[in-house]
Amino acid sequence: MSAIKENYHDQIESAMRPGNLSNKGNVDDIRCSLNNVGKATIMNDTEVQIRKTCPDCNGSGVIILPVWKLFYLADQRYQELHSGEMMPVELAKIWWKEHGYELPPYGFCPNCSGTGKIHKWVQISSLLHFFKKNITL
Repeated sequence: MSAIKENYHDQIESAMRPGNLSNKGNVDDIRCSLNNVGKATIMNDTEVQIRKTCPDCNGSGVIILPVWKLFYLADQRYQELHSGEMMPVELAKIWWKEHGYELPPYGFCPNCSGTGKIHKWVQISSLLHFFKKNITL
């Protein structure tokens, strides 16, 4: 076995020792072996959580609700009619009430629940397959 394979094998063996892995306390017996070309094989389908930036809000956790676009148009129209002066707060409150809101709504992103991140559980075997297919060592 080459030095690279031995080092890789040692890292895998270390990671597979009891207590070194965590899956919300549900880690079954995980066996990992190194075949003759230096690729790890996971013997059961434990899942890991993948986290990525939400594509809907670009990680901000908020989105612009359609009603805000209507408000911006109303404010723009008000400014056109009043020499660039912004809509007064009292008039804005009336506008929001007419559109069904006591207060202007805050648009939490429904895709990520306002966290800015998407969480997805995937099987380790799927992840290894992706790496094997897309990454060369």
